[in-house]
Amino acid sequence: MASYSKYSTAKGDRWLIKLSLTDPITKKKVRTTRRGFKKLSEAKLAAQKLEAEEKKQSRNLKSHYFFKEIFLVRGRVLQTSKTLNCLSQVNRFK
Repeated sequence: MASYSKYSTAKGDRWLIKLSLTDPITKKKVRTTRRGFKKLSEAKLAAQKLEAEEKKQSRNLKSHYFFKEIFLVRGRVLQTSKTLNCLSQVNRFK
């Protein structure tokens, strides 16, 4: 959930957003702030993009685990470059 605040600078009024996002690796909540939006609509759009990016990262992380479960056959890995690249990314999160 995002919160929006208006603040003043020498160049005029600006908007900032404060978001609480979840780190896909540690599963901890992380508070982030983005500043410098001239309009409230720009700030809302940026918040939506950040939240969508968070959801995309969590989906990608889940798909790596699913990929690992499918292609690990009795301790042997299928020898393709794509498989090895994906598994190296999965093993990084153990």
